[in-house]
Amino acid sequence: MRKFEDYLTESFKYAFSDIKKGVIGGLLVTIPAVLMMLLGFVMAIYVAKYISPNMMYSMMLSFTIPKTVLMTIVVGIFALLICLIVKFMVDGYYVKIMKTTVESGNSLPDWDNFAELIKIGFLYWIGGIVLGLMFFVIPIVMILVGVVVLAKSPIAGAVLIGIGLILALILLIVYIFYKYLADVNYSVKGFMGFFEFKKIFKRMSITYVILLIVVVLITVVVEGIVQFPFFILKVVSNFAQSSAMGSNLSPIFIIDLISVVVSGFVGFFMGVVVKRAIALYYKDKIEEESQKSES
Repeated sequence: MRKFEDYLTESFKYAFSDIKKGVIGGLLVTIPAVLMMLLGFVMAIYVAKYISPNMMYSMMLSFTIPKTVLMTIVVGIFALLICLIVKFMVDGYYVKIMKTTVESGNSLPDWDNFAELIKIGFLYWIGGIVLGLMFFVIPIVMILVGVVVLAKSPIAGAVLIGIGLILALILLIVYIFYKYLADVNYSVKGFMGFFEFKKIFKRMSITYVILLIVVVLITVVVEGIVQFPFFILKVVSNFAQSSAMGSNLSPIFIIDLISVVVSGFVGFFMGVVVKRAIALYYKDKIEEESQKSES
């Protein structure tokens, strides 16, 4: 096992080992956020100008949708699909980072075979959903049963809801620590790697818990520092202008747009740091297991 500080220093060096690849990742991360912001802005202007309360009321009564509204919905769905595809691509790249790290890679992998990245990212997303359902199905059922029981027996219902919420909080903490290691296991072993519960829990340690807490805290602090100037600019801009956002781009919207772009780049690089650090720990752990089995 390497020294604790080495996980951090090596991960930061790795994240900036190839700026060009990092910039590509940052651009891809910003696409969904910028696209949804611009789409929301345009739709807000469109609704304010062309869709009156009377039109909405007549649509509800007649169950018909004007072509312009239908086109807006189609554009929104198309934009959402683009956002999902880009998300899967970036997640697939994160999985590739974890896999190459375990295989002793020391520089950012290439952005190639985008279809494969999307496939890997999609399975990564599905795995997270399935794991979430497995972890939280019991507290969710308890809370729902508690809500039903509440009408007939307030005390019993409140107890069930309370126990369900406490259990959900405990399982949320367990899920977070499990999921980060399970992600690396998936990158190495494929989809079923998410569900090797015994092996993954066995690989956890105090070092791992502290490492995950530290890298996540660093990420939060860095994001906070980066966003703080934009927060100040928005406060100043609010004082400087008296009217709300109209048909033209307001200073606040422009600030938000720049903030999202910067946050996307920072978020990608910090995501690389987190994935790399956990993957390095995983690599050390399996090497340690291998040495023990040989001896």
